[in-house]
Amino acid sequence: MKARPIETVSDGERALVRVPLGRSGKKFAELWQDDWDFLLKLGASSNWNSVGDHGHGTVCARGATGNHVAIARVLLDAGPGETVRYLDGNKFNLRRENMRLVSSGWACRRDRDYLKERAAA
Repeated sequence: MKARPIETVSDGERALVRVPLGRSGKKFAELWQDDWDFLLKLGASSNWNSVGDHGHGTVCARGATGNHVAIARVLLDAGPGETVRYLDGNKFNLRRENMRLVSSGWACRRDRDYLKERAAA
């Protein structure tokens, strides 16, 4: 799939990255530049989708194995039995300060395990 353009916006202190979701790219997920760089280093695809919930679901990307990985779970290193809660209710707001891990989850895997860290250039 062709990579979609990524927007970067600076608030004067930090850079915010806006990643288009799906083929149309009409919706965006937002996260800090350092987290974006971290995800790319881990091997996450830069083509993201919203899975489930009629376009308002979990933000996912393809991992090295071809499986979908939930971006929020990768950022917080969520493991089996843990779920990510979004403090403002917006699953597209992937800033770490908006997310918390809770142990009442149903997940059975650690999504970060499905990424393969890219070698330093």
